[in-house]
Amino acid sequence: MNTLPVSPTEIHLKWQAPLQGHVTRYHIRYWRPGRKEKQSAWVTGNFRNYVAGSLRKGSTYRFEIIPYNGAIPGTTSVMFASTPGDTPDGPPLNISLKAVNSS
Repeated sequence: MNTLPVSPTEIHLKWQAPLQGHVTRYHIRYWRPGRKEKQSAWVTGNFRNYVAGSLRKGSTYRFEIIPYNGAIPGTTSVMFASTPGDTPDGPPLNISLKAVNSS
């Protein structure tokens, strides 16, 4: 599994299908470690990527991807990824300087 932050509140997940077995769907679960609230999504077996959104800026998340063949789960893949913190939109504007000491 690979992860890539695409914004301060989104992480793109990408993974490979298991080498053996037929996958009908994937269960994606993610949460911030130490927190009880979990988010999850299901995607069909032909998808190999997902964008997790509505994430908290500057936070680390645990991601789990579980392949399913019908109702039977396969091996869980686990990855940790972080969203970037706030970044400025550009250079600072309207800066002024004042001399405190002339020597």
